[in-house]
Amino acid sequence: MLPPVDPSILHNNPQFEQIYTHLTTNLLNPDGSTKVKPSQKAQEHALRENLRAAQEQAAQSQLLRKSLGQLSPRAAEGLPDELLEVVDLVAAGLNGRLAPEEREMLADDVEYFLGHLRPIGNALSTHLLNSATQLAGIVYPEESNPRTLQTLTPTLPTHISTLRQTLLAQQDTLATNHLSLATTSCTVLSTHRTLLETIIRILEQTKHGSVARGARSHAEHLSIVAESMEAKLKILEREALRQIYTPEVQSALGNYGEHLRDTRRRLREREGRAEEEVERYEECGGDMKVLVARYGGLLREVEGVRGDIRRLGGEA
Repeated sequence: MLPPVDPSILHNNPQFEQIYTHLTTNLLNPDGSTKVKPSQKAQEHALRENLRAAQEQAAQSQLLRKSLGQLSPRAAEGLPDELLEVVDLVAAGLNGRLAPEEREMLADDVEYFLGHLRPIGNALSTHLLNSATQLAGIVYPEESNPRTLQTLTPTLPTHISTLRQTLLAQQDTLATNHLSLATTSCTVLSTHRTLLETIIRILEQTKHGSVARGARSHAEHLSIVAESMEAKLKILEREALRQIYTPEVQSALGNYGEHLRDTRRRLREREGRAEEEVERYEECGGDMKVLVARYGGLLREVEGVRGDIRRLGGEA
């Protein structure tokens, strides 16, 4: 897979962007392999097949060497103990765990080993079949029958190759998503930084800048205007009162107040005399109808006086 490149790097380096685009479009495949011309495909295919064959042979040789040293007791059940010891010594020599001089001492053991290849091969085949069955159980976890797993062992190479290709594709997708996420994170962080810078600048302008000074000056101006308007209103109020309550008006109001007080006094005197007269009538005898009529007239007169007093603002 080609290494991912941050889009901002490509944007800030146009020449590098051209080279990278040329490489990814014209020269290299997404998996990093070279895009060859048609004339080179046959040669490359032959080389690839030879390489695959060499890799398979090396893998088989390594698998046989390791399997010889890891024969399970179940697989080597039919081998005699002497042959098992020889197998362990030969496996140690094949895996490079013996010194050269020790290998020369094993010439007889090697001949004994070669003379018993058939039983050793059967035990090794059983061991490899058990290993393949265990591997099939891992690849196909939904299957639990050993016989079914043994029938699935021939499909292991194809299935594992498919899983490997799927894994590689998912790794490529994951790397692409990581790059996209990193790009988005950089954009978000850049936007957040711009936002913080804007907020700080606005706060500075609001608290210490021209906006704050202008608002403070405007507020002070309005305060002074309000104070001057209040003083003017007080002056206008005094002037209006002085124009309304002239000396003549004040004298007339004083005379009218004196007249009201004199009228209230006379009305209260009339009320007192009427009440005294009512009391005298109540004490005297005589014709009741005449007294009642007189009494009613006096009451009406008293009520009339009280009404006059109330209209004048006094108390009845």
